[in-house]
Amino acid sequence: MKKCLLLLFLLTYFSSLIWGQETKRALFLGNSYTQSNNLPVLIDNIAKTQGDTLVYSQNTPGGYTFQGHSTNGTSMSKIRQGNWDFVVMQEQSQRPSFPDAQVATIVYPYAQQINDTIEKYNACGETMFFMTWGRENGDPQWAPISTYDGMQSRLTNAYLTMTVDNEAVCSPVGAVWKYVRDSFPTIGLYTIDGSHPSIAGSYLAACTFYAAMYRKSPVGSSYYAGLSPTIALNLQNAAAHVVLDSMSNWHLLDYDVQASYNTTVNLDTVVFSNSSQNATSFEWNFDDGSTIDTTQNPTHIYSQAGNYNVQLIASDDCGNTDTSTVSITVSVINGEKKIKYKEKSLVKCYPNPTSSVLYIKATETIEELQILNTTGQVVWTKKNIASEQFDLNIEDFHKGVFLVEFRLSSGTRIVKKLAFQ
Repeated sequence: MKKCLLLLFLLTYFSSLIWGQETKRALFLGNSYTQSNNLPVLIDNIAKTQGDTLVYSQNTPGGYTFQGHSTNGTSMSKIRQGNWDFVVMQEQSQRPSFPDAQVATIVYPYAQQINDTIEKYNACGETMFFMTWGRENGDPQWAPISTYDGMQSRLTNAYLTMTVDNEAVCSPVGAVWKYVRDSFPTIGLYTIDGSHPSIAGSYLAACTFYAAMYRKSPVGSSYYAGLSPTIALNLQNAAAHVVLDSMSNWHLLDYDVQASYNTTVNLDTVVFSNSSQNATSFEWNFDDGSTIDTTQNPTHIYSQAGNYNVQLIASDDCGNTDTSTVSITVSVINGEKKIKYKEKSLVKCYPNPTSSVLYIKATETIEELQILNTTGQVVWTKKNIASEQFDLNIEDFHKGVFLVEFRLSSGTRIVKKLAFQ
C-alpha cells in the first residue's frame, strides 16, 4: 500500500513538472448549483494536487438567473475588477431548457449583456458557460423535458448556443453528467431532491472544470472529497474523456494560441508557412545556431545538410504562448557546391587575410551574408543588404578561418574562405 501511495505521489509530482504549474483566476456567477458543496473550493483542491492553483471569487445566491446577475451590484462590481482568466456563468437550472421563444427572451439577452461587460473589463479573459445537468427524472411542466434525456438535450443545446453566440468557451458538466449516468448508473450524482448535486455530483463538476480551465487531465488527483478512490477515479476519467477528447465540441481551443506551420524544403532552402491560430508574434529557432527570426513566414537557407528540429513559439498580446517543433531534413546537392566555387569571381573580398575591415564588392546585389566557423555554425548574419558593396568590420570576431556565404539577387549562393587576424 505504501509503495502504491509513493508511486501515485511521484506520478503527480513529475506530471506537474512536465506540464508546468499554472495559476488561474476565476469568478463564478451562478446560484445554488455552484454554491452546493462549494464548487470553487473543490476545483482548487483538485488543482493543488496537480501542481496548479485556482484563485476564485463567487456570487451565487440561490435561484439566481442571468437576468438577476445583470442588475446585481456585487456581480457587476466583481466583473469590473478585471484580471479574471474566466468568468463562469451558470443560469437557473430550468430556464435554458424552456421553449425556444421563451429562452430567447429570458435567457439569451442577459447572457449577452453580462458577456459584453466581461469583455469590456477583462480583455485577456474568457466567458465560460457552466453547462448544467438535467433533473434526475426530468421536469414535468413541459413534455419535451419531462425525462432526464430530454431535459439534458435542451440544456446542452442552449448552453452551446450561448457559447457560440458570445464567442465564449463551455465547461460541459451536463455532458459529463450524462456520460456518468450512462456508464456508472450506481454512482449517485443527486441529492434527495433529484436536482441539486451530491458530493459526487459536485466532485464530477469540479473535475470537469479543472479539465476545461487548465486543459489538463484530473486523473491522478489524490483529492477525493471524501469519496472512495474507485468512485473518484471513475469521475476523474469521465471528465477527462468527455472534455479533453472532444475539446472542439466545447470550443475550448477556439481562442487559445496554437502554434503550427508547414514546410517546403528545396535542397538547402526551407520555406516556412505559418498556420498558427490566435497569435500576434512569432519566434523561430532553426536549430543551426542562427539568430532567432521573428517574421511570420520566414525562408531560411541552411549551410549544411542534416536533420534539424525547428521550433516555433507563437504568442498573443496577453502573453499566452504555444510551441510547435517539427523535424526537417535538409540536403545540399554536391553539384550546387561546385557551381558556387566556379562563380567566386562574382564576389570579391579584400584584403584576405584582414584584421580590421573586409571590403566586399559584387557584380550583383548582395541580399544576405552569413559567416560560419569551421564547424559549420553560423556566427553572424546580415539580411536585406540590397547593395553591391558592403564593408564588414571584423574587429569583434575571434581570430581564425571562417566561411563567408553570400546570397545574391539572382539566387546564386557563393562561399569564400577568409582569414580574420
